[in-house]
Amino acid sequence: VIYVARNPMDIVVSFYHFHNLANFLPEPGTFGEFLENFLLGEVHFGSWFEHIKGWLSHREKFNFFFITYEELKKDLRHSVEKLCNFLEHSLLPETIDTIVRHCSFTNMKDNQMINYTLVPKEIMDHDRGKFMRKGAVGDWKEHFTEEQKEHFEKIFQDKMRDSNIRFSWAL
Repeated sequence: VIYVARNPMDIVVSFYHFHNLANFLPEPGTFGEFLENFLLGEVHFGSWFEHIKGWLSHREKFNFFFITYEELKKDLRHSVEKLCNFLEHSLLPETIDTIVRHCSFTNMKDNQMINYTLVPKEIMDHDRGKFMRKGAVGDWKEHFTEEQKEHFEKIFQDKMRDSNIRFSWAL
């Protein structure tokens, strides 16, 4: 199992923007309304908390590789090397260079096979936003009020208290 996690405050922001451009999903409402629905697990795909805790509870049962989006952003090359070690598959340095180049946010943002720009407007309305927006760690700071941040942190601490997982909230 390969599990890529991301700090949930950035996930809320990303998912909110995705809801704005995805015509097949319900209107997200205001960011504050969407945040509350996210914290309650009442968004498309359900509860983030239950999803991550559910998978982490199986770490010992499966051959499990856990990595965060923040690690990928901080050092993509090292992350690819760690994944190769997990898969017990060695790659030539130039192959890793190619993977890193193709998996960079900039390249993926420009790749029509990844950025959803080929998807019809009836499904994804790119006039309302982009699927690959910023790719930034810590973008939540541009969206959360101080009150929302404190509320989120309280719920996060409560729901994740039995977890030893740590996220980078900014780089």
